[in-house]
Amino acid sequence: MKHKKNNIADDDSIRSLFSKYTDTYYRYAGLQFAIYDYELFENTREMGSPVPEYTRAYREVVRLFFKENEDVLQKYLALRAGIIAKMEAVTAFTDRFTIYEYLLNRAELRFSLSDRDQDPIDDEQVAGALLSRIFRDQDNNTINFKLQTMLEQLPVRLTTDRFFDTLKNSLELYINGQQSSAKKLDYMVRSASGLFKPEGMSYFPDLVEAEKKLEAINYKEITETEFDEASELLQSVITQLTELSEYIGLLENAVNQLGILVFLVPFAGEEAKAKAAGTKELTLWMIDNGDTKEAVPEELVDLFKLGEGSLEVLSETLEKLSAGFDGVADENEERIEALGLSAQSEALEKCRILASDSIYAGLEDDETTDIADEAFIGELFGGLEADLKELFKDKEQKKKRAVMAAVLGELPVFFSSKRAVLDYITNSLRNCSDAAEKRMSIDLLNSAYDELDGI
Repeated sequence: MKHKKNNIADDDSIRSLFSKYTDTYYRYAGLQFAIYDYELFENTREMGSPVPEYTRAYREVVRLFFKENEDVLQKYLALRAGIIAKMEAVTAFTDRFTIYEYLLNRAELRFSLSDRDQDPIDDEQVAGALLSRIFRDQDNNTINFKLQTMLEQLPVRLTTDRFFDTLKNSLELYINGQQSSAKKLDYMVRSASGLFKPEGMSYFPDLVEAEKKLEAINYKEITETEFDEASELLQSVITQLTELSEYIGLLENAVNQLGILVFLVPFAGEEAKAKAAGTKELTLWMIDNGDTKEAVPEELVDLFKLGEGSLEVLSETLEKLSAGFDGVADENEERIEALGLSAQSEALEKCRILASDSIYAGLEDDETTDIADEAFIGELFGGLEADLKELFKDKEQKKKRAVMAAVLGELPVFFSSKRAVLDYITNSLRNCSDAAEKRMSIDLLNSAYDELDGI
């Protein structure tokens, strides 16, 4: 008779696993950090503007950790929180400027209508063609994505009451589900509509000023001169946001690998630390020359050759050790505590978050399993409804509809049948009296579908 194998381990096995897992993580993070830090240094060196304050804060923590061997945990946590706040601001700005992009796109053809653009549109024919494109795939995820894209691009011709009914129905789908899922939708709606205003937005005053200029435009009566100036401003903003997003992402990757070193340095073995320090001379040089435009000496760049092939091996080893760690940690909690390994176990769990693809994930587990009852969903919807109504107050119709389109694109698909989809498309086109808006919306949607379909 075979017995089911479990993960109850003896003390030596537990100690050995923790030691191997920690040392492998430390060595892997050491190499990864050196790569990201070097990329960040080169990126910063090539910037035409002064080094951002948050990059200086990063370099200071790196200096204290690598050069002064200080305990930098609290400084590190503050640094990471600050960088995430910057990224939250960039994301919020991106969502807000997407609304102005929507408005300007739909005004463009007023000033450049071609013969083709002036041809009458057969609403029923176009609606049927779009419906065929949406459902040409069998994959539900693709169909849902196309439906959300359609809601984002076609003219919104819902009444305000119908819009809020749709929002309420979407939230009510989460009744008896987890509160965290409903809160996630609440955040997505607030972000897409421009309601979400993280404190970090004030760090980018030029973006705040650009938004004020775009908000001041009357998009129903926009002139060609206003359109040209606004388009130029928006393009400049989009370029800036793209560069900021890429730069902060690179910085966060370096910060996350640094965090693994910071969390594990009290537990890593001396041999692992020695191997991870193979590129330390390069790191120290960049610490001392961070504000110069001087290129890194070739002999220091060559230090990366010492780790060639190691990352792949370490990654595979980590994957194997991670599976073993999960089993042992789950079934040996009391013994891990008795062996004095609880702090190390918690550090390793944080390292797994730092090494994940979700580079801005919080280090504390704030997910709850609380159930969303009707009262909870009612309160969530009530708050959204009140805030959106305040946002819509005194807002011109085109801006209001742009916000609605952004929100509808974030909601779970709410159509009950193909017929319901066809009716929505037809109603949207039939009730749009702005020829330029209608033509551009159709073109943008077909272009999005071309990209999805690989055309």
